[in-house]
Amino acid sequence: MKPIDINQMKEIELNILKYVDGICKENNIKYSLAGGTLLGAIRHQGFIPWDDDIDIILVRSEYERLIDILKRGKIYKLIYPEMDNYWHPFAKLVDPKTIMVLEDKYETNIPDLGVYIDIFAVDGCPDERKNQISFQRSLRKELNDIRLSFFNSYNASGKRWKRIVKRVVLFPKFIYLRITGTPQKRKMALLEHMKKYKLEESRYAGFLLSVYDNEILPKEYYTDTIEVQFENGLFQGLKNYDEYLKALYHDYMILPPEEKRKSAHHYKAFYR
Repeated sequence: MKPIDINQMKEIELNILKYVDGICKENNIKYSLAGGTLLGAIRHQGFIPWDDDIDIILVRSEYERLIDILKRGKIYKLIYPEMDNYWHPFAKLVDPKTIMVLEDKYETNIPDLGVYIDIFAVDGCPDERKNQISFQRSLRKELNDIRLSFFNSYNASGKRWKRIVKRVVLFPKFIYLRITGTPQKRKMALLEHMKKYKLEESRYAGFLLSVYDNEILPKEYYTDTIEVQFENGLFQGLKNYDEYLKALYHDYMILPPEEKRKSAHHYKAFYR
């Protein structure tokens, strides 16, 4: 297989984004660049130089409309949460001419994974911060239980001694989880739990299983968008991007130290 370098990967991802943007324009679907992608658009007018991914975010109703269309697409392959053997609570749109190989062979493989962009759904949540935290903790516990119920990931670690310890300590938990429910059943329950608070009835919203603790914001932050430049195109971005990026990254226009300018992803990409 022919390796894909970071610049080629970015070009492939940008083409996927343009495809999604076209679908959203045709169907009047509102989305936004998200996370580091939106940060890149505002700070660099494109990719963060050392980053190698694209994220978009949509409120749940728009997310479901987009997912229904992407399922029927012929150019790219959609990997979505309801599928078997996939434990993430968000979708990935994959270029099927490529393949991604996880560097950690002990991590759970994602079937048919190639170069992709991530698609996240925004849901409502409680008004009070303490209740938001409690709700997120319960969702994260459910997600962790799903991950622990997969044989290849319950003892995942980059260090051999940690894998051995986890294999012994977490094996009873793994057996209990497999006896009391399949990973797919647990995942479907989690997806329903994420939709507990209807967006139209909520004051606050966010991607509830974000790696960021401060991504729950007033819901209008996720419903109002503007055009932002990303590489050689214009795409949708949050109108309140300043408040959003400050919540996630604080002084987001300041570059991190050089030693932290690294991709958070651990995989290699190839052309099939």
